[in-house]
Amino acid sequence: MHKSVLNFVRKHVKAQEVNGKQVLEVGALDVNGNVTNWVLEFEPNDYIRTDMRPGPNVDHTIDACELVNTFGNDEFHLVLCLETLEHIQNWTRAVVNMKAVTKPGGCIILTTRSEGFALHDYPEDYWRFSVETMAEIFSDWCIEVVEADPEVAGVFLKARKPLHGWHPKKLWQHWATTMKEEDI
Repeated sequence: MHKSVLNFVRKHVKAQEVNGKQVLEVGALDVNGNVTNWVLEFEPNDYIRTDMRPGPNVDHTIDACELVNTFGNDEFHLVLCLETLEHIQNWTRAVVNMKAVTKPGGCIILTTRSEGFALHDYPEDYWRFSVETMAEIFSDWCIEVVEADPEVAGVFLKARKPLHGWHPKKLWQHWATTMKEEDI
């Protein structure tokens, strides 16, 4: 995990967003570092780490597109998705699922790669995102921070789910024209 990712998480995840709360990490397989020990210092009530493959740092093997089917809506105060989104073929459905499992008023912290970052097929590498694209993807939420990774080509985001009236944005209409509406 890039040092800049760790620094972003440390700067933008507050103790009160974790302590005694439900935390979900999507794409938690430890390939090159993780934030587990740091998150656990804040003593979450529950910290569930998922990935599409079993391995180090994974509690549950779950596809990111199946989070709602597995956990239900409005279950987590904080959802972390670090260096994972570019590896998810159906990223629109994964984002909709992450947004749906987040409680109203809860946050998503997301980091991903941008144009200019080399392919890193572990397991696959499908996408690159810009700051502008990420802002559009989360325009239905309250964006607290969306910025470029200061060290390598990437995007960092912290966004908060509205307390009332959130409905999933149809992301497929904007970016994934080959997907069907039922895919989101």
